[in-house]
Amino acid sequence: MSRYKTQLMRSSLLKSLVSAEQLQQFSPGHLEKLEVSEKPAVLILANRGYDLTNEEKVGGQQRVEKFQEKLGLQSDVFLLPIAGSIGLSNANRKLYYDAVIEHFSAVIALGGPDVTPKIYSEAQTEARDVNLIRDQYEIDFLKHWIKAKKGFLFGVCRGHQMIAAALGFKLTQHIEDHGDGVWTEHPIKLLPTKSKFLRSAVGMSEFMVNSYHHQAVVYQSHPDVDLAAIAPDNTVEALESRDGRIVSTQFHVEFMDDIVSERIFARIITKIKNLNSRFGVGRCASLF
Repeated sequence: MSRYKTQLMRSSLLKSLVSAEQLQQFSPGHLEKLEVSEKPAVLILANRGYDLTNEEKVGGQQRVEKFQEKLGLQSDVFLLPIAGSIGLSNANRKLYYDAVIEHFSAVIALGGPDVTPKIYSEAQTEARDVNLIRDQYEIDFLKHWIKAKKGFLFGVCRGHQMIAAALGFKLTQHIEDHGDGVWTEHPIKLLPTKSKFLRSAVGMSEFMVNSYHHQAVVYQSHPDVDLAAIAPDNTVEALESRDGRIVSTQFHVEFMDDIVSERIFARIITKIKNLNSRFGVGRCASLF
């Protein structure tokens, strides 16, 4: 843990995300030695400093707590700190990724600030609040997780966009009428996919979702990924991998308190349990 804190404070870009006070509050003892449990372990990827603390949170800051609430008592939820592999050699970083992949059944990529356009090989024009170092660590981890094809991966908003970038898609850096930091709602339409994850979960092809973003995925034909949902203006609202291991949504399903959210999380829990049983996921002895 001292390695992580020292390295984090040496990076000016990462220091801008996590205050010294927040880092002091962060106590990862539960990450260092996980107890044996029959529940599947789910890893949430942090991308902002307040994710690491127990400080009182309001509004969208409650995203980790919302996922814990929605997953209920069906799984053990853990947090991967921002740039968790910072300071490790290439060889140790590989061991670190392997440990996470072996011992966790699922990863959740949270919403948050814009994705750095350099991640998808474009110049920054309208992306805001970007952080290249954070994004490089996050996408590096996501690419390893995806390549392993072992557990389940779910992303919302920024997480949806990061997953898309890891899969080779680009982003539109600004779109109109999708909230842009103010909660709004609009309908979406589900499309036929090979995995049928969202259609089988929700049981309807059209429904209302929330919107809080100004960037969007640019979908192009992909051998492993289907376009799963669109908004009336054809904005990409969801992706599904054809093997059923990856689902991502532009909308924040964790902040939707309706039957759609209930059914999607029920499906997520079932998926995680099935993968946990199939792969015999154990428990991690040490991440730090």
